Amino acid sequence: MNNRRGHRKENRYTENTTVNNKPYISPQHEDPTELFTCPRCGKPIKDLSAALADKTDGKPVHFDCVLNFLKQNEVLHENEAISYIGQGRFAVIKYASMVTMKEFTIVRIIEWEDKNQRAEWRGTIADRFSLID
Repeated sequence: MNNRRGHRKENRYTENTTVNNKPYISPQHEDPTELFTCPRCGKPIKDLSAALADKTDGKPVHFDCVLNFLKQNEVLHENEAISYIGQGRFAVIKYASMVTMKEFTIVRIIEWEDKNQRAEWRGTIADRFSLID
C-alpha cells in the first residue's frame, strides 16, 4: 500500500540497514569492540557514545545510572530537578512553575566528569566517528 508520498513503507530504510536481522556494519569498520559493563547496575553498555565516565575510576557508566544516582543522593527542594547541561555536568535547577517548566534558574552545578581528563575509552568512540566511507 502506498502512503501519501508514493513511497512504499516496507521498502523504506532497508538498503544496507540490516543483514539477517542484525544491523549492517561495513566490513572495513568491523573490528572487535571491547564490551563494557556498567559498574553501577552491572548491565552491559550497548551505546558507548551515550555513556559517561564514572567519577571514581573513569570507566563508562550508563547515563541513566548516573542520573538515578544523583537523584537519590542530592537534596532537592520544591520545584527543583536535576538536568544534564553538557560537558559531563549536571545542574540542580529550580523551576518557577513545575506545570509549564519554562522559566528556571540554576541552583548549583554538579561536575560529574573531569573536564581536564579524557577517559581512555572515549578515544575509541572518537576514532569511530571520524571514519568516513
